[in-house]
Amino acid sequence: MGDMADMHLERLGFEDPAGMFPTPDMFKEKRMAVVKRKLPVASKKKMRVGRAPSGVNTPEVTLPTERSVPSSRLQDFITLLFGEKKIGKTDLTAQFPNTLHLMFEPGGKSQTIYQRPVNTWKEFQGYVKLLEKDKRFDNVTVDTADLQYAACMDFVMQRMGIEHPSEEAFGKGWAAVREEYILLTNIFNTRFDEILFIFK
Repeated sequence: MGDMADMHLERLGFEDPAGMFPTPDMFKEKRMAVVKRKLPVASKKKMRVGRAPSGVNTPEVTLPTERSVPSSRLQDFITLLFGEKKIGKTDLTAQFPNTLHLMFEPGGKSQTIYQRPVNTWKEFQGYVKLLEKDKRFDNVTVDTADLQYAACMDFVMQRMGIEHPSEEAFGKGWAAVREEYILLTNIFNTRFDEILFIFK
């Protein structure tokens, strides 16, 4: 035992003839066992580049030799109009020639424009199919984009049998909404000269 403890026990008249209490010498040369884990040697095999299945032609690709030139045509871009209510967003889109307005809100009652009300995403899909065949319109306006996205979300949730996209694990619900929305937007982008989204 320690010197102070020994002195205290001696004062109390306590003796330890049998050596029942541990002494500091007992702990000398005592060490914990060290366990070493042998890690596997890293493989030196080279990574193989994936090959196309037999019968599938590999597309021929080339690198550019010149810089691209930005387009100066407004019609080559998707336009997003944002502003306060009754500020004239629909009035502005009405100035574009041959423009069809898909109205997700009843905001075109006082406008002399080509328009159709859209209440559900299913109706919107129907108009997309019609516009793929009918080439009378050069531009399309979605009024408003936030209500259009809400209709898309309602459609996807009903199809998946859920009440909110967050109910699906690993973001699958939100991914399904995004996929559905982008699919029809890309069809519009290839079909029309100008796509205008009104956002409030």
